[in-house]
Amino acid sequence: MADARKYPRYPAKSGVLAVLHLPHPMVMTTGQVVDLGEGGIGFVYTGTEGPYTGPAGLEV
Repeated sequence: MADARKYPRYPAKSGVLAVLHLPHPMVMTTGQVVDLGEGGIGFVYTGTEGPYTGPAGLEV
């Protein structure tokens, strides 16, 4: 399957972490950065809820 993203993605170095700030409920989760590009960042984290699709803050 071809990648249909508008911008190219570049793999992150091993060990790069991100902290995700979710507003409802106020939760901070740490995850590993997989890739990044002009259009966004991909990372993996373990959540207790289903997928979150709303706005969130991210610190790398």
